[in-house]
Amino acid sequence: MSKSKELRLSIIVAIAVLFLGSSSFNHISVSAQSTKSSTQRYKLKGRKQLKKYKLKKKTVQNNKATKAKKVTSKRNYSIHRKHRKIKNYQSVDGFNFPADSHPTNKASDSLSLPSNYLFYFDSHKKRIVFKHQTNHNFIKQSMKTNVFHPNSADVNKTVNIKKINIKMQRQLSNYAAKLVNDFRHKLSNHHPYTNDLKVTNRALLASSDVAKGYNKDHWNFATRGNHDVKVLNKVFTKFKYNSYGENIVASLLANSYISGSVTLANVKESIYGAICAMMFDDADSNWGHADNFLGIGFDNSAKQEFGVSIDKMGQIHFEIYQ
Repeated sequence: MSKSKELRLSIIVAIAVLFLGSSSFNHISVSAQSTKSSTQRYKLKGRKQLKKYKLKKKTVQNNKATKAKKVTSKRNYSIHRKHRKIKNYQSVDGFNFPADSHPTNKASDSLSLPSNYLFYFDSHKKRIVFKHQTNHNFIKQSMKTNVFHPNSADVNKTVNIKKINIKMQRQLSNYAAKLVNDFRHKLSNHHPYTNDLKVTNRALLASSDVAKGYNKDHWNFATRGNHDVKVLNKVFTKFKYNSYGENIVASLLANSYISGSVTLANVKESIYGAICAMMFDDADSNWGHADNFLGIGFDNSAKQEFGVSIDKMGQIHFEIYQ
């Protein structure tokens, strides 16, 4: 029997839902299950075992289920169809992470590592470690140093979020994977403590199936208050993965926030802002989102396949598979 089979095909799931809008510190809450036991991670002895948090959290079977405080934004940004050439970019982010208002042809994005960050690389244990501290000044610092930079071509390119083709899905997945991988490298001082997220055809198909499942069930987190576990388990089984993790964003791609066309820059900013919030402003979720993106609890020796998909409700799905 293979090593992976000996591990009983253990399941790691971290479902993280972020409701965007006028945000404040500690605005995300999460419940979590994984194969690594700690104050916020619980060991699974089988696919059907269920353990629950006692920290105002809600757990669903085989998943890290998350609820967030829904905040209504008073901002309403307009991106008009008639303006095909836009000199200034107007941010649609709701996480308090800023955006450059001047698009450029060579724009690129990355995550800046703030001082006194809660996670650090232990050179002796060769892994990322969570340090318990009460000083969260790094949150404010991260909101100043992490800035989205719109690309001129992306500002002028409209996107139908209900019809994301495989080419666009791969582009968005590569964008998100690079943000996460680069930050992992910075945090570990480029020590390969875990495998990079790798966008694969299988992960793209799997994440696309997740979005299709949510569409079929009309599963909107804002009204359901929970997750479509049946879809998640069905996709996991179909593609024969050993473990998976998911972070989900209820994004600003909804019509209530953007009047006019959604642009590729809007979509990338939603991805950038969501990842920043998960990494740097995640106290209400016991930093469960950051755990998932940093690969904590995953098999560090196994490949981590990655895919991003968007459902018809504008919810962005970040899928990590092993």
